[in-house]
Amino acid sequence: MHQINRHKSEKIAYETAAEGDYSLIHELLEVMSDPYAEQSKEIEAKYYRLKPMELFDIAGVSHVSCSS
Repeated sequence: MHQINRHKSEKIAYETAAEGDYSLIHELLEVMSDPYAEQSKEIEAKYYRLKPMELFDIAGVSHVSCSS
């Protein structure tokens, strides 16, 4: 099963969308709409990898907590 580091991808997509570039939002929508389908080598290389070290210890990207 493929795993996509969703929080990291979303963070980058939100930041670029805030600057007016929605291309990553559209790309993520396409990838996440059918997450178990085989994707292109380009998509696999871009999304099917572990989180970079610089994103560890960032709440909402590295981990999500629940107060309940």
